[in-house]
Amino acid sequence: MWIPLLQVFIIIHVHLCEGDTASVLMVLAACLLGYGEVGLWLQREAKKPQSWVKIENNPYRKWIEDYSGDDYQAAVKDGIGA
Repeated sequence: MWIPLLQVFIIIHVHLCEGDTASVLMVLAACLLGYGEVGLWLQREAKKPQSWVKIENNPYRKWIEDYSGDDYQAAVKDGIGA
């Protein structure tokens, strides 16, 4: 199931990146902002009592920690010009 979705994701990005610089920036900004927001949300959700999100023993723990971490969040702020 994920392979067709991945193919669509790649095709869309390749198609969008054939455009002008603004199109490329929009594609990259969506990833930058989206990953940062999802990482933060997962961290916040995991701290709630009885949350279904668990960080401990989660196979995506590194991903969550990286994208919710200070370094990536600083990159998000740089990316949006904040």
